[in-house]
Amino acid sequence: MRERHFKIAMIFGCLSLVLLQYQNCGSQAPQDSSSTIVQDPDLGVINQVNTGSIQFLQTKTEIDASAQDIVAYGVCSVEQQGALLSWKLVDENEQVVSKGRSTCDRGTFEIISSDISSLDCGSLSKLTAYLGSSEKTELIVEKKCQ
Repeated sequence: MRERHFKIAMIFGCLSLVLLQYQNCGSQAPQDSSSTIVQDPDLGVINQVNTGSIQFLQTKTEIDASAQDIVAYGVCSVEQQGALLSWKLVDENEQVVSKGRSTCDRGTFEIISSDISSLDCGSLSKLTAYLGSSEKTELIVEKKCQ
């Protein structure tokens, strides 16, 4: 009986020594000055996307005729946290349908436009977001009707 307990203890001891080499006891890597670490516990970004400018997540979207709103999402730089973006929705004749402002929050922005009833079926409209005078991004919006 003692021999059996001794063998089991030896197996666990050897196994512990083998697995000890896989333990991560290293020091933290030095911080690179080009990377930014955000100390927000709600933020779930592992590898930050550094676009350097604003950008919609897609270049074209289709909305259904029954939709009440256009909701568009985009990315902005984490360094632009709190920056105000201006946006406008223009129809095919370059007439402004709606405009407003959005905020860069945790590397993303959201635009909601409720004035889409005046858009024609099958028409292509353009949603443009601006950050200052040099940065802009565009999204083509097509209204689909059955």
